Amino acid sequence: SFGLKVRSKSEALIAELLHLWKIPFHYDEEVAFKDSAGNWHTFSVDFIIMTPSGEKIYWEHMGLFHEELYRVRNFTKIRVLYDNEIMLSNNLIITMESKKHPLNPSTLDRIIRTQILPFFES
Repeated sequence: SFGLKVRSKSEALIAELLHLWKIPFHYDEEVAFKDSAGNWHTFSVDFIIMTPSGEKIYWEHMGLFHEELYRVRNFTKIRVLYDNEIMLSNNLIITMESKKHPLNPSTLDRIIRTQILPFFES
C-alpha cells in the first residue's frame, strides 16, 4: 500500500506491518560480511531495521525452505551472520513458513511488539 515492491506475499505483510508501526527499515539490502575463516560473503538481507540508537536488527524470512538449494544458501547466511555476532534473541529475527504452515499475521505482530518495539521506547 505504500509502494514498496517485494518478492513475496509474506514479505509484503512484514513490510506493511513495519510501515504501520512506523519502524524504519531497509528492504533487500546487500551486505558483505567475513566468515570465521576470513572469506567475504555478500548477500541480500530481507529487512534491516534501524533502531534509534543506531543498532541494526536483521530480519530474514524463509518461505521456500522446501527447496534444497534455498536451505543451503540460508544456512550459510545464518552461519556468516553468527560469525559477525548477529544472532537470534539479540539482533536477528528469522521467520519461516511452508505450504502446510503459512506465516501468521498475529505471529508477526507479536514479534514486532516483543522484539522490535522495545528498541523504540524511551
